[in-house]
Amino acid sequence: MFGPTGRLIVVLSTVVLLGLAAAFTTSGCSDPDTAAAPATKSVSTQTTRTATPTASTTPTPAPTAAALQQPSANLTDGCVDGFDAELDYFPSKSSLDIASNFSIEYHRHYKILTVKEPFAGGSPKSYVLVQCGTPTPQLDGDLADAPVLQVPIETIFTQSTTHLPPLVELGHLEALTGVSQKSFISSQPVLDRIAQGHVVEFAPNFEIDTELVIEAAPSVLMASDVGPSQAHDTLANAGVDVLWNGEWLEPTPLGRAEWLKMMATLFNEESRANRQFQDISDTYAGMVERTAAIPENRRPTVMTGLEFGGIFYASGGKSFAVQLINDAGATYVWSDDDGTSSIETDIETQLERAVDADFWINAGAFWHTLSDVANADRRYTNFKPYKTGQVWTNNLALNEAGANDYFERGVTRPDLVLADLISIFHPSLLAGHEPLFYKQLPAQ
Repeated sequence: MFGPTGRLIVVLSTVVLLGLAAAFTTSGCSDPDTAAAPATKSVSTQTTRTATPTASTTPTPAPTAAALQQPSANLTDGCVDGFDAELDYFPSKSSLDIASNFSIEYHRHYKILTVKEPFAGGSPKSYVLVQCGTPTPQLDGDLADAPVLQVPIETIFTQSTTHLPPLVELGHLEALTGVSQKSFISSQPVLDRIAQGHVVEFAPNFEIDTELVIEAAPSVLMASDVGPSQAHDTLANAGVDVLWNGEWLEPTPLGRAEWLKMMATLFNEESRANRQFQDISDTYAGMVERTAAIPENRRPTVMTGLEFGGIFYASGGKSFAVQLINDAGATYVWSDDDGTSSIETDIETQLERAVDADFWINAGAFWHTLSDVANADRRYTNFKPYKTGQVWTNNLALNEAGANDYFERGVTRPDLVLADLISIFHPSLLAGHEPLFYKQLPAQ
């Protein structure tokens, strides 16, 4: 929605595309063991960073008369003082369990982050993340032109609201200095930071103000869009590192949530991200175990979507939204569809398929009563969920400006979304649960 700009999330909950399995190799990378080391091994210490160090292939001289000491944790603030090529500066690493659209490779003092499909149909993009205070490795082959970022980064501009919850979860909201549109943000901590004057708006009309971004010189601009624009190219040519985030191309809810680990690589917060994602994954899996035992004859049928411009849009049968429906113990009316994006049909066909569905979820984003449904199109009143009052929208968490937390925190926390759906389809399984994102439309 409010990030991968151009997505019609205010109209429908549509998902797109499986992440490509494009392989990426690092055969062109130099072995970190070959980087020059100081004559005397030193203790690796942390100092506060006052300026981004200049990339160099010459190691920082080490203090003398010091003993070799392997760091016990990643540096999350400041730079290495006294580089030693034999040390592993990333003792905490992340491996991916579910996400398929990015990868992380660790070397002793740098990481290679690869986004396999940065935008729909895009070729893989790699980024070299070098521990601040250590030398930049010699890069050739596929990495010859890869952007090189010093980590932990100091500042970040974000183009999507889905990039904001990871910053909050990882405890690095202080790095946020720019957002594309303030009006789409629902996170109160982020809104508080904006109110304090720490964050600028760089694309209020969906057009990136390149002069503003270049002047602000963020450590990285995290992009999320249908593809690179002239503005993105201008920023890259001006020395602003543009890092593409393709979380929205992941086909599964937990796959999208695992992009928390991608954000963590920029702050060396792998250990924290690993714990947090494990908690989310375990909670999600525990709820799926409870619904897995529900027999088919007790699984309600569910429809999604709405008509727009003469076309009825519904979630594809293999989309992430439908996985949530299945995991919540229900059956989707288009379950035989193999699409991971959206189904485009007409309302007559949808009526044939879903007229007797038990629930209608992810309906009109701006519907607040059943009267709104009927006023939008009288044909909607023929669906069973309208007649029984089982029309649910995912717009409960709207703030006064109209920003919807479902499209923000809901991406990082699919366990919370799943809990809402289970409480709708099988209230007895989660007795007392108060929905966070979904609301049932009243008659008036």
